[in-house]
Amino acid sequence: HGGAPVMLAHTREDQAETLLMRLSRGAGVNGLAAMRGESRQGDLRIIRPLLDVPRSRLRATLREQGQDWIEDPSNIDEGFERVRVRRAMQDLALDPAPLARVATSMERVRVALEGETGRLLGRCASREALGEVVIDLRLLEEAEEEFAARALSRAIRGAGGRNSAHIRRASLDAAVHWALARGSSPGGRSLGGCGLRKIAGRRLLVMRAMCEPPMVLRAGQEALWDGRWRVWFEGPGTVHVGALGRSAARRLGSVTTELRRRPLLARASVPAFRRGKRILAVPGADLWLNGSEGEGGAEFVPSAL
Repeated sequence: HGGAPVMLAHTREDQAETLLMRLSRGAGVNGLAAMRGESRQGDLRIIRPLLDVPRSRLRATLREQGQDWIEDPSNIDEGFERVRVRRAMQDLALDPAPLARVATSMERVRVALEGETGRLLGRCASREALGEVVIDLRLLEEAEEEFAARALSRAIRGAGGRNSAHIRRASLDAAVHWALARGSSPGGRSLGGCGLRKIAGRRLLVMRAMCEPPMVLRAGQEALWDGRWRVWFEGPGTVHVGALGRSAARRLGSVTTELRRRPLLARASVPAFRRGKRILAVPGADLWLNGSEGEGGAEFVPSAL
């Protein structure tokens, strides 16, 4: 509700347990990086001020101050992976301190890799009118394989918004190989909720493909749809906001230049205002029908590339 940050009491042991859990799944640098002292989930700010504090010290401090606490029953339920890892650490007498230091080191590596990836994207990628991302494959192929994979992942998040699906590393590597392969490669690929299409000039077009279901927008209301578009409606009544869809995108492409110039998949994923089956507006393309002009709007909210 726009209030204060949420503070979580994750300790040094939680950091070490998380590292071992992710290591057992074959995680890469990002997965092995430490939980961050501060992070965001959408508009929610999360702070973890106790990551360097041992669990025993936290409990001793609470006892010293006469402060009781509630113990989560799941902390002793071995149906949970974290509890099994915790027991294994105790059985093997593993010190969580060096494991937590490894996680912190991996976080520094992650930050360095992300910084270089951002510089690569600044050279080879651009954002188009409806939120699509275009990558110059000639510049991408000059990069090291790790940076090429990270750049494509970031481009998918940039086009797909906050709701982009998690991408398995094997699928990401296969997509990079496909994108950089020379010769004729008809069609495209789907990855992370986005469609990938090779286009002229050795470029790759990344577009949102799997949109959220429609939502109801009431008069005077503003919302974020599909993690990408800020939409608002000023009445009268209510409208449903959802993806324009391919058939409507084809039909309306002859009405407005803004739609006609964009790829079909990009057009199909823009928000449309509807009442029943009737389209009132496609505000992201500045298209207003049936006297609806001025009754609302849509603004693309880009995720960082």
